[in-house]
Amino acid sequence: MVGNTLRKYDSAADASAQQDALAKAVRTGCSMTEKGTTVKLAEMSAPKLGDRTIGVSVKRNIASNAELFVQVGPEVLMVGEGNTGSPDIANMAALAKKSIAKYKAAER
Repeated sequence: MVGNTLRKYDSAADASAQQDALAKAVRTGCSMTEKGTTVKLAEMSAPKLGDRTIGVSVKRNIASNAELFVQVGPEVLMVGEGNTGSPDIANMAALAKKSIAKYKAAER
């Protein structure tokens, strides 16, 4: 299953600051507890999309999912895929490209 979310910030600088904080968190391999389950985040390889893309691997017990955070100016698009095997990065990137194109077209 693949889904996406778009967040709009006040400026590209604010979006960049969010991306910086996310990159720092995943590089350190942070973890948290969610509803009694340990959730571990790790940096993941990501294709270059938009102004900056950060790939995040999210592991919960035996389940895992992958997320791409794509910055385009003051917006950050998150595309996520839930699975228990290897993520389909090509499929996620294709969805991200379509979503970015639709968003840019709507802005005009």
